[in-house]
Amino acid sequence: MNSRNTTVAGLVRLAEERDLRDGDLDELVYDQAHAAAAGAFNDGALPHLGDEAAYEQLHDDADTLASQVNNSGITGQLAFLLGGLGEAQLRRLLDGLTGADTGRQPR
Repeated sequence: MNSRNTTVAGLVRLAEERDLRDGDLDELVYDQAHAAAAGAFNDGALPHLGDEAAYEQLHDDADTLASQVNNSGITGQLAFLLGGLGEAQLRRLLDGLTGADTGRQPR
């Protein structure tokens, strides 16, 4: 198992300890995907489309990506978030969350 897989496995254990499920991370995934889209737009991505069309395309693509990631389960979500946030920041986010924070009943 490589270092990244080991890190993701540890994050999955932490999420399970916090009683988090994949649905609890959906918004974080959307936020991260749209932050990346905003960064790409600000860096001048898709200049041939013009500003408005480039913005729309990048954020439409972010929605599609986030949906795919969210449909991949908690392991895929954590791997995606790890790539954008880094391990320390993601652990801090997970440490601050519990399944009860989502308004649902604990298992």
